[in-house]
Amino acid sequence: MLLEHISAQMIEGRYMDSEYVQAQMKREVEAIQAYIAEHDIGLNHFYKVAKWMDRDKITTITLYDKDNLIYDSTISYLAGTMSSGIQRKPLLWQTLYPIHLKDADVHMDLTVYLKHHDYDRALVGNLLVFFGVFLFIVLFFVHRKTSHILHLEQQVQLMQGGMFHFPIETRGNDEISSLARNIDDMRKVFIQQVQAQNQMHDLSRKFASTISHDIRTPLAAMIGYLDILINKRTADEEKLRQYLLKSAEKANQLKALINHLFEHFVISGQQEAMADKESRIDGLSIENMILDGVFLLESEGMAVKTSLARQANYHVPIGKELLQRVLDNVISNILKYADKNEPVLIETKHEGDHLIISYQNKAKSHIDPSLSTGLGLMTCQHILENCQGALEAGNWDGLYLLKLQLRRYS
Repeated sequence: MLLEHISAQMIEGRYMDSEYVQAQMKREVEAIQAYIAEHDIGLNHFYKVAKWMDRDKITTITLYDKDNLIYDSTISYLAGTMSSGIQRKPLLWQTLYPIHLKDADVHMDLTVYLKHHDYDRALVGNLLVFFGVFLFIVLFFVHRKTSHILHLEQQVQLMQGGMFHFPIETRGNDEISSLARNIDDMRKVFIQQVQAQNQMHDLSRKFASTISHDIRTPLAAMIGYLDILINKRTADEEKLRQYLLKSAEKANQLKALINHLFEHFVISGQQEAMADKESRIDGLSIENMILDGVFLLESEGMAVKTSLARQANYHVPIGKELLQRVLDNVISNILKYADKNEPVLIETKHEGDHLIISYQNKAKSHIDPSLSTGLGLMTCQHILENCQGALEAGNWDGLYLLKLQLRRYS
């Protein structure tokens, strides 16, 4: 509509110029003169002129021989000879143009609506521009959609290559954007699944390492007891029987650990799966477990001094099996890091509502770093934290100290 308005203004303005109109009329006259000459048209061939009028959309043609009208296209009049025309002078406002027929020279009055030609050409041009703009708009938005689809395809190909850390870009709020959001949600879920799988794999490895570490301590104790029994290092039947019972106890402990290998994970980062918070152990049982560790240290040739707080009417919120694992790891670390030529001081005391169990000895002057991964103490720390306790371990001023803190209930 805008182009139509502009083109109409231009056409009307152009035909306000009389010189331009005269030039256009002269061009039309030259065209009809050329047509007459080409087809050798005479007085008897005016039907050919009618054909030319139909082709070039000329409205009217009037031919005069002086004051005689010999042809008028508006009334279908056609004179047979020059003398048979109608006596009628041209009107004063008519413009006559000389025309040369095959057998006569006449004058022609020509009426042509030239604006119609320009309006038709303008209409065709405007339609071409309209469809061009229409196609441009359509192709522009189609290109936006196809480019989004191609970009989405590239991002999906990155996902197929394992690059899931690139987020899927969304544009707009249409169906393609909804598809992109769904693919991005799927990417996030897949990342979570991969992370969960990796975490489970790490937990499995950690579990296997922890169990293997925990198995070594009771296994070493059982081997020590059996070695005493086999080699008969003592003749005391009561002690031999005690060693045999301890061996059976360590064997049962190994069995329980192996059963856990197939039933549970040890530590999941936030919870201790094996810890039963409703389990508890009394003070007397704790004291017996500490004395078992004393016996193991003495069997390894180490001197032990004990200072145990004799108070049995209390309990701590930890299972016997878990506490045994903690104490076994403590004994294992004493054997690795403490100086065997110096006595081990084992002390228990009550501080407020806590039970403190400490193992202290002079540290070895040289410790091979390859002997430990720190996994045992880390396992003990997790177990105690999940049972309202804590663990401190380290080397202070040449002294190797392990300190267990357990919540105590009366």
